[in-house]
Amino acid sequence: MELKKKQLKHISTWIGLILTATMAVAFIANNLIFYAVATWAPHISFEPWFALTVNAIGLYAIGYTMFRILMKIIPNYSGEDEISEYTLSKELVNEEEGTNKIKKYSFMQIVSLIFISLAALYVSNIITVAINALIAYLKGTDIINPLQAIISTSNLIYTFIFVCIVAPVVEEIMFRKVLLNKLLPFGKRLSIIVSAFAFGLFHGNLYQILYAFVLGIILAHITINSGTIKYAIILHVVINTLGSVVFPSLILSGSKIATAVSVLIVFLCIIVGITLFATKRKALFPKLVEETPPEQQEQMKVSTSLLSIGMIVFWIAISALIISRTFFLNF
Repeated sequence: MELKKKQLKHISTWIGLILTATMAVAFIANNLIFYAVATWAPHISFEPWFALTVNAIGLYAIGYTMFRILMKIIPNYSGEDEISEYTLSKELVNEEEGTNKIKKYSFMQIVSLIFISLAALYVSNIITVAINALIAYLKGTDIINPLQAIISTSNLIYTFIFVCIVAPVVEEIMFRKVLLNKLLPFGKRLSIIVSAFAFGLFHGNLYQILYAFVLGIILAHITINSGTIKYAIILHVVINTLGSVVFPSLILSGSKIATAVSVLIVFLCIIVGITLFATKRKALFPKLVEETPPEQQEQMKVSTSLLSIGMIVFWIAISALIISRTFFLNF
């Protein structure tokens, strides 16, 4: 048991350090590109594709590549439960029957999951807006949403490509494929919470942390149940498309009718999503069956992972970034 606990701390430390390095490299790369362009070709920085392209290069090209390379350093203590980018042929353990085929979600179940995810997103956003409003009041100035600031300088085509396609695919591979596979040998519940926590912090700003954490739990649960990240990618694409393209376009159109319709749709999504979660929770999110012995589960606490040295470094780095963005730099 103690050996397993030490292995978890070892993996968590590496994960925290790798996530910190990924964010740092992406941040430095973004700023270097911006500085170089501003110096040698300032007119390019005003192009509608520029901001999103630079961020995609820093985070999803340079950062993602480094993340995949460095994660290979971490030993695999078990390869039996690995999640594929597309499908998992292995049968999962069932508490009552011994074995049970992996869950395949139907079209209507996917629609239900979309509503549940949207409800989680909007409820989390309401809480986030309230918190940010309080901080802005105490601070005396508004808090800038970095993602919204970047999207507002782009057009719908580039937003759709980078925010609705590139980001969901890359992030799902990072957090619901690579990261989950490293944590699964230590428990399904632990891997869900830790990966969701890392996913939330990885966004690096107050506007996205809470809803990214909540959605991270939903997406990780679905991924483990199905053994594939394809459902998580579908949900992620739909959520980003509605949240970053469709609804913002309606609201920014200047039409009072479009704005009213958007607000009505949001409230309907919340009501429908909560209702579906209450009535179909067991079918959509079946009980997770832990495959590790109960005595080992006691040792595999979430705090063991989140309080490792590497994860604490990640906490501090992201906290510094959020504080600087919120109170000093506003970027």
